[in-house]
Amino acid sequence: MDTNEKILTKVTKGKAFVLCLSSVMVIFIAMFVLAIIKNELAIIPVSSCLTGVGSLAGIYIGCSVANNGVKGKCWNKELYDAENRGRS
Repeated sequence: MDTNEKILTKVTKGKAFVLCLSSVMVIFIAMFVLAIIKNELAIIPVSSCLTGVGSLAGIYIGCSVANNGVKGKCWNKELYDAENRGRS
């Protein structure tokens, strides 16, 4: 490999979704543990975390639909080949 070649990790919609979902789950687990320690279960943000997960799912689906719509309207064979170069 050339020393000047940079290795870039590609952030996809799936990776972003998993990252956001895991951050919501970390917040929920941290608050759950804090509620157990303080013996006050009312501080667990169940509705906020469910709203966050639902919003993430909606945004992920909306972005996928919009992405597929744009790709369908502006189809370009060369662009498709460039994006799917290593896939078989």
